[in-house]
Amino acid sequence: MRIAIVMGAKGWRGSVTSFVKVAEGLERRGHEAHFLTAVGPVPERLRALGHQVVELGAKQTGPREVMALHRVLRDRRIDAIYADTPRDLRLAAYAGLMRSCPVAYRYNVNARPPRGHLGDKLFARAVGALVVLSHWVEERVALQEPWLAARPMVRIPNGFDTEVFRPDPAGGAAVRARLGLAPEVQTVLCASVFAPGKRQGFLIEALRRLRARHPARVACLLAGGSEAHATFRDEARASGVEIHWLGRPVPEELPAIYAAADVVAQPSDIESFGNVIGEAMACGRAVVVPDAGAAAEVAGEGAVIAPAADAERWASLIGELLLAPERRAALGVTARQRIEQEFPVSRMQDAHIALFERLGP
Repeated sequence: MRIAIVMGAKGWRGSVTSFVKVAEGLERRGHEAHFLTAVGPVPERLRALGHQVVELGAKQTGPREVMALHRVLRDRRIDAIYADTPRDLRLAAYAGLMRSCPVAYRYNVNARPPRGHLGDKLFARAVGALVVLSHWVEERVALQEPWLAARPMVRIPNGFDTEVFRPDPAGGAAVRARLGLAPEVQTVLCASVFAPGKRQGFLIEALRRLRARHPARVACLLAGGSEAHATFRDEARASGVEIHWLGRPVPEELPAIYAAADVVAQPSDIESFGNVIGEAMACGRAVVVPDAGAAAEVAGEGAVIAPAADAERWASLIGELLLAPERRAALGVTARQRIEQEFPVSRMQDAHIALFERLGP
């Protein structure tokens, strides 16, 4: 099979990581994955990983982009399209007017509510399979976009390579040394793009409250980036919380970064799945997640689940974990076991191959 993965993402984010796993699964089994992307840093990184990439142009849905997609579908004899964002679905739908090609669309929850106008409902008709990552997303799409929920739906959770994401004490020690953090300094990590719904500011408020009563020095490690980064950085400084900015790490750096954290705290309440949650759990870390979005569904018994809107409770739960190293270690073991048993990357990849085989050319 030849599958075109159409992605308009401007930067490397969780959904790009997931599509790379799908591509790797296809290629290992003798199929072809062709990434069709917007111009930017994403195609360069994909090529460095050895993937086939075509840049379709600006992040628009105009005649030039539609014709470019049509030519790729024709010249590379693509059997099916896998679309990432609403923009990518529109592009695939327009191109399908000139060349019939089955479309799978992976639904991702955004902070911005769906528009729901006639065009979106018409584009939904191009969807041969709607892929959702969790039960929570199934409920969300049925509530917010019933015209999409009416399409054939399949739930395929993300998967994780536990040979890549595994405990790495030496790597964690190296990251801490680079940051000038002595072993006795306790660390809380949040790894996420700075965007609405990710709620790094909420975590900073929880740590501000914790700082006033916690007996040890606590440092917050923030990994991520976006256009909103500079503004948030000014606000975070004013909180008095000790913050170390890690920038936007490449995927290979993540296991060591997770290992540098005593606690990984992911306060985002709009996660369709939560790649960082699964990666940190696979690395054997103690993780705190909100009782909102799909986070608790992914975490199960492998993480501490906190009320999404209660900063005081987050402060207490994080503080309790920081003071209990044996509990953190036991939680990390349970977390890794859950990822190994429930979310292996091979299961995710096999499910996608079965999906594309059902769609057919």
